[in-house]
Amino acid sequence: MSHIDKVLKAYFAYMSTQPPYAMAQSAEIIPSDMVDTSRTLEDDDEYLVWKPIPSTVNENQLQELEAFLGHPLPPSYRGFLQKLHFLEFYLDQNSLSFFPSFPGQLNSGFEDIINGYYDNLPPRGYLPFANYGDWGVACFDANVAAAGHEYPVVIFDHEDGYTKPLPYTNNFEEVFERAAHGYIWLGTPGWKKEDSNHR
Repeated sequence: MSHIDKVLKAYFAYMSTQPPYAMAQSAEIIPSDMVDTSRTLEDDDEYLVWKPIPSTVNENQLQELEAFLGHPLPPSYRGFLQKLHFLEFYLDQNSLSFFPSFPGQLNSGFEDIINGYYDNLPPRGYLPFANYGDWGVACFDANVAAAGHEYPVVIFDHEDGYTKPLPYTNNFEEVFERAAHGYIWLGTPGWKKEDSNHR
């Protein structure tokens, strides 16, 4: 099992043990097949509990997203998008907030987010895929000639107008490898799992 599979499984297994409000969202935005009817909220008609479901993302949709971004996506991230649909998914002590994945809305969802907030990044070779805290965005750095398009991941800060990339991980898979061992530690590209004392 890959690091991505392990972390996804552990994350949503843990979330299923939390109070229902931990997985609650406005009823208006949850697709009907993502409503968790086994978990209800008392006296609340505006919110429902959601659940992840198997992804329906196909090759055509991935190619459309790549055309919008102007670069091939890392195979590891392509595989990630084809695993689950979710409304929220956090890593790195809840700092790394992945863009939501709604059924049938892969490209429109990314276009709305990127055109609304990060439209200057793809033309410069940076491919956004997650928010970082309340101040930044995580991107693949497609300017690097990475083997198999497994680009390094960098973070941008809105305070400097998203102009200075900060190193995050060597590739997408490493995001999950580090997360499985504790903190990701922004700006430490030399990380090894045996260095981690966090659990």
